[in-house]
Amino acid sequence: MRFDYNSRITTHLIVIAILLVFTMSATAQSLISKRSLGSAYLPLDHWAYPVLERAIARGGIPAQFMGIRPWTRMAIADLLEQRRRQPGKFANDDESLRMIAALEKEFQYELGVVEGESVGDAQITSVYSRITGISGDSLRDGFHLGQTIVNDYGRPYGNGVNNVTGAGFSADYSAFTAVLSGEYQHSSEGTRYSAAAQSTLSNVDRTSALISPDLNDVDHGTFMDTYVGGTWHGWDLSTGKESIWWGTTEDSSLTLTNNAEPMFMGRVDRTIPLHFPWIFKYLGEVRMDFFMAKMEGHQYPAGPWFHGEKVSLMPTKNLEIGFARTTVWLGTGRPFSWHALAKTYFSVGDQVTNSNTAQNDPGDRRGELDVRYRVPGIRNYMTVYFDSLVDDDPSPLASPHRAAFHPGFYLTQIPKVPKLDFRAEGAFTQLSGDNRGGHFFYWNGVYHDAYLNNSMLLGDWVGREGIGGQATARYWLTPHNTVELSYRRNQLATDFIPGGGYQQDISAQTRFHLRGDIFLSGGLQYEQYRIPLLANGQQNNFATTIGFTFVPGAKRRMPQP
Repeated sequence: MRFDYNSRITTHLIVIAILLVFTMSATAQSLISKRSLGSAYLPLDHWAYPVLERAIARGGIPAQFMGIRPWTRMAIADLLEQRRRQPGKFANDDESLRMIAALEKEFQYELGVVEGESVGDAQITSVYSRITGISGDSLRDGFHLGQTIVNDYGRPYGNGVNNVTGAGFSADYSAFTAVLSGEYQHSSEGTRYSAAAQSTLSNVDRTSALISPDLNDVDHGTFMDTYVGGTWHGWDLSTGKESIWWGTTEDSSLTLTNNAEPMFMGRVDRTIPLHFPWIFKYLGEVRMDFFMAKMEGHQYPAGPWFHGEKVSLMPTKNLEIGFARTTVWLGTGRPFSWHALAKTYFSVGDQVTNSNTAQNDPGDRRGELDVRYRVPGIRNYMTVYFDSLVDDDPSPLASPHRAAFHPGFYLTQIPKVPKLDFRAEGAFTQLSGDNRGGHFFYWNGVYHDAYLNNSMLLGDWVGREGIGGQATARYWLTPHNTVELSYRRNQLATDFIPGGGYQQDISAQTRFHLRGDIFLSGGLQYEQYRIPLLANGQQNNFATTIGFTFVPGAKRRMPQP
């Protein structure tokens, strides 16, 4: 019997209707789930995320979904309140208690709201400035050759002095939230490609001109995470310019990271986990996140849109499993229609009949699977995790031999050195025995610059066809004062970049709370790379960074070092 496309749509719609019924009947075990409390998202580069991850991994607070970030400030306060209600269920060693105290100071306003106070707050959240000096030729082309600086919101940088100076503001009232953040950005001119290199890379991409970030010196102002939103019984609805991180990994993620500039989007996010009834109770806690975004800086074709859907499950407090799907669609020559939208959701497989026509193009689709697990017997010491991505198929489970992988592990402390933690991750977008010449991950036959925003990769810095990894050791003087050492390496496939190449760097970073409202950060990084297409022999660069952040009210909210 023929099972045609319309039948598939009907079947999927029935399944969606059933899921909606169960979603409406689901419950949330949280003090704030029955109240609609406006709350801003905690920025992805906030100091609290490493502290939260370490506290969760050590068993100091309830588990939260690492695969869907950012989290709202109110959702974090809810975790701390759960610990307050049942402190005996969680770790109470000295290191955990120090982290809890720091977090309770940071989120004391939200904790007051969770305990019954009204929502009404407006404040300047931060004023900051950072200077980065780079000597030597840097890399800023993750779509092809690599990046010297990664996961920095797509901020420009070049060979010389670079600066970002900005401020943030947020206001909450009742169920509503408004966030405004913007900054001035200056960068020196970046490393230029020869005409021969530009021609080679354009041929690889099958484009008439090189796909590349702006390598000229930059002086401009821009908005960063800026949005308005409202909350309804644990659902957050927002619109504006937002950042999303999907993946249980920390150093990067195959699906969505803050490596590119935030996108303009509409978003629906279940910030407080649900519990489904009947046999679905075995799914445990459930979170969902959906968005529709406008992409920027594209040429092949211009003006595409981007939508994504993610569902994460926590069957036990030690296991998290996430499933996601993203699609690039629309753009010049591909106008909107409901039929086109349906195709992006319900089409699967690598080839669809006449898929290169505007009427039948299902878009550039990707499926993601991520898992995070606290290891039995050493749950408070070791967490393992991985992220995976496949092109066209709905999930890497359907086609593991065509999937990219990003595994890793996290040690919350080293034996006899409780203040030292360690993390190692690897990333593989080079398929074993199935070289695609860079024409599989993050590239598409219709959307040649598909997985970019303003020419910066939305996904993993390992790029379209590479093998890389990163190892990081961090020493915690206090929850706010840390010193870390990191090593990162990436190897480019020769069938993708003629002659291949490698990039490696070693870095040291520190963050300190000086006094009162002032916080200081600094870093040193030495990088080597050898990419014959770009230059003969080994190239080096050295980067020095210093920054400060002024947090109004920090003396009230932050514990002193």
